[in-house]
Parts: sequence; C-alpha cells; structure tokens
Amino acid sequence: MIIRFRIFAVLAAAVLSACSVLPGAGPDLFTTASVDDGVNGPRIIDIDARVMAALRSGKSPTLTSFSDYQAASVPVIGVGDIVRVNIWEAAPGNLFNATNSAGTVLVGSAGGTAIPDQVVQPGGTINVPFAGDIKVVGKQPREVEAAVVRKLSAKAVDPQALVSVSKSAANSVTVTGDAVSGGLVQLSPSNERILDAISMVGGIRTPINDTYVSLSRGGKVVTVPFLLLTTAAEENLRLSPRDVLSVYGHRRTYTILGAARAPSDIPFDAPIVTLAQALGRAGGLDDNKADSSSVLIFRYEPASLISAIFGEPGGGSEPVPVIYRLNLRSATGLFYAKGFLMRDGDVVFITNAPGAELAKFLSIVGTAVTPAIYGVDIYSVVK
Repeated sequence: MIIRFRIFAVLAAAVLSACSVLPGAGPDLFTTASVDDGVNGPRIIDIDARVMAALRSGKSPTLTSFSDYQAASVPVIGVGDIVRVNIWEAAPGNLFNATNSAGTVLVGSAGGTAIPDQVVQPGGTINVPFAGDIKVVGKQPREVEAAVVRKLSAKAVDPQALVSVSKSAANSVTVTGDAVSGGLVQLSPSNERILDAISMVGGIRTPINDTYVSLSRGGKVVTVPFLLLTTAAEENLRLSPRDVLSVYGHRRTYTILGAARAPSDIPFDAPIVTLAQALGRAGGLDDNKADSSSVLIFRYEPASLISAIFGEPGGGSEPVPVIYRLNLRSATGLFYAKGFLMRDGDVVFITNAPGAELAKFLSIVGTAVTPAIYGVDIYSVVK
C-alpha cells in the first residue's frame, strides 16, 4: 500500500510540474491575463458599456467623403471617341435619299442617311461620303455639323446634318472588376449614379453580401459594401467623368475556435452578424468544457478607436491588435453579445473552464499511474 502511494505521489508530482505543457487548443483565462497588454502584445479590452459605445461611434468607410461630382458637359470630341452622323437633304434628293423598310429609294421624299459610327482616328478626323475627311478633334458636335453642311452644300439639296457622340472618353466612367461584365459607361447630362452605371453593364454576378464597390476619383479611393449603396441613398453618388468603379466579390468569414460545439470557419450569411448570432451558428458553447466568463475576440482596430476607448492622446496610423474579452456569465454580457458586430476575419476563441483543465490533468495522471499501480498489485500477489 505504501509503495502504491509513493508511486502515485511521484507520478502526480511529475505530471503536475508539466501542467504548462498540457494539450490545449489555444489560450485560457490565465495565459490571456499574462499578456503584456499593449506594450509588446495586443491590447486586452473587457467589453462593457463604454467599449460598446466607442464601437458604435466608430467611423466606417463612406463614399460621402468625396467632393461633389463634376457635371457632364457638352462633349468635346477627342481621339478614340465614337461619332455618329445623320444627313438629310430636301426633295428631290440626289445624294441622300429616304428609303422604306425594304430598302427601296423613295424618290421625291426628303432624303436621309445614317452614316455608320466611326472612331475618331489619331489624325483627328472622320469621313463623310461626298464630303471627305472632316476635322473633329477639339470641336463640339454643333461645330462638326456646320462643317459637314458646308462641304455638302454644293453637292446636296439643302443638306442638314446631326452629329452625336455615342461614346466619349471625356464623359465616361469605367466599370471594372470580377463581379461585373465591365465596360465604359457614357454619362448623360443628368450624371448617372453608381447603381445606374453598374446596371448599365449588366449588374453584379456575385452574392450581394459578398460584393464590394471601390470608387476612384481624383487620386482618392474608398471601398464600401455593395449593400450599403442599396440601403443608404446618400452613398449612391452621382458619377463624374473619368471616375473608375471597381466591383469585386469577396467571401467574408469569421472563425470560431475553442470550446464551441462546432468550431469552424463560417461565412457571413447576412449583411450584419452579431457575436451572439456567430456563437449560435457554431452550436453555442460546449457545456462540458467552455468558460463562459472568458470569450475572446481577436481583431485589428484603428489606433484612433483604441485612443477613444482608453482616453489616450494621439493614435497613429497603424492598426492595433486587440483581444476583446466578454463575460457571458452575466445577463449584461448576453446583451453585449447581441450588440457586438462581427467583422470579416474576426477570430472568436472560447476558453476552457478551469474544471475542464483539471479533468484533463486527472485523465493524464490516471493514464500514467494506472499501469504502475497495476504492476505493484501483481508484485504484491506474486510476493
């Protein structure tokens, strides 16, 4: 009996000295408490009413930070623009006659002809039948109309011309990205809005929750979720000539680890997901292992937000690693979980309860001691 006790004591002491190397899926309440808070490591922030207020007041990216749009102007034709010319002459016409739907010339009627669209050549000209090359670069459509009429006046009967620019780089917006077909969108005098331009290239082809829009104007770029454009009218800005819209898909996820019933990487299935909903999607906390007083959320925050939470001056431009700690043992903590919004890339770790660590330790001790005790019993019997 004494031998058995001594063996148990020696093995228990050996295992106890190795408690720091017990297997585990991540940090626990004690290792988190030992983090060098904010100096060489992440800032640890216990979630309370003050923190929740600071998070709610945090500024999200917004397109309203752009200056007012530049109104689309009467286009001045440039190289690469696509120009359309229509010509009419009074009856009876010799050069440009009207035709019916079958293509038959209607002699005695006012004649009209649509010249096929032409791309303005590097030399700055387009070609009009019986008028030859006409210089168009740097001119407005009305100036080109007058030039066409002058050149045809000696050959056609009272010619009239209508010139329009079907595509103008100077009055266009570029829409690109893997979530749209893309293309060059011509702005009308009313200056189409962002959603108008996206619909004009066929709309988005990625899930609305996973689609983002970046607007580039004057060297400044701002990215917002596509859904924001549909829920906040002020974000659906009017576009300016030469704006660039990049529309792309990005699958947003958050990760639940530790003592959850179903730890996994979970995609956002709604525009807004709270911490309470995220835990629910992972099956909730494991009653046999979880320490509900220490639910940890790992993320990076702007330095300005950290300064606001701690009342510190300055801030800086680099994001700060943060561990938010939430106590779900209190009813208040559950309300905080309902208001804490998840972000793309968040990692939630549910720590093990001290009792679970003790059970793990006793299991290891039992595994180590049982064979030795069994051997002592056999020795005692043989002896």
